[in-house]
Amino acid sequence: MAIEEISVLSPILGSADMTETLLEPSIGVSDISLVGLEGQILLLNEDHVAVDGSGNQWPGWAIVLLSEISAVRVLSQPKDHGALIWGVIGAIAAIGVWHVASNEAVSLIGGLVVGVISIILLGEFFLKPPDLRLEIIVGSNVVGTGIKRGQAQEAKEFAGAVLQARARLLEPPPPPVPTTETWSTRVSAFPPRQSGS
Repeated sequence: MAIEEISVLSPILGSADMTETLLEPSIGVSDISLVGLEGQILLLNEDHVAVDGSGNQWPGWAIVLLSEISAVRVLSQPKDHGALIWGVIGAIAAIGVWHVASNEAVSLIGGLVVGVISIILLGEFFLKPPDLRLEIIVGSNVVGTGIKRGQAQEAKEFAGAVLQARARLLEPPPPPVPTTETWSTRVSAFPPRQSGS
């Protein structure tokens, strides 16, 4: 389920399932960065976005040219189903321990401990909101990082700044300013040549 999708129309990809975003006045590009869940740093530069993964288990980096970016999205990450699976296994194990143990104290205490752990895992799965993911789409490739739900506004601002910088980079240069002065009037403005020099 997408919380917000910020996209830009691409002449290659067309406008299918993309939403146009109005770009606001620019922000200082050198001040804009975003830190991901596992310590990755996304830094917006004048003509590219640098991704430094040295903060996590993937000690690499990448550069994404602004002119190649077709969209930037902020999405909800799918929930990790590990807590759900272990919670269900724990609930089954708690019932098993309660019924199988020969000692009444062991069956009661063991069943309660395993049951409480499974309830905690199930609660984590159902009650904890999913984290977010910022994705930069470059053609058919995706460069992205997980971000905390509390960073949603910061991620939206970063995505907007990337699209603003891309628009500034791709906008055509202004037309030349016409002058009223012609070549003949400029030549006549020079002083006459001195004879003998």
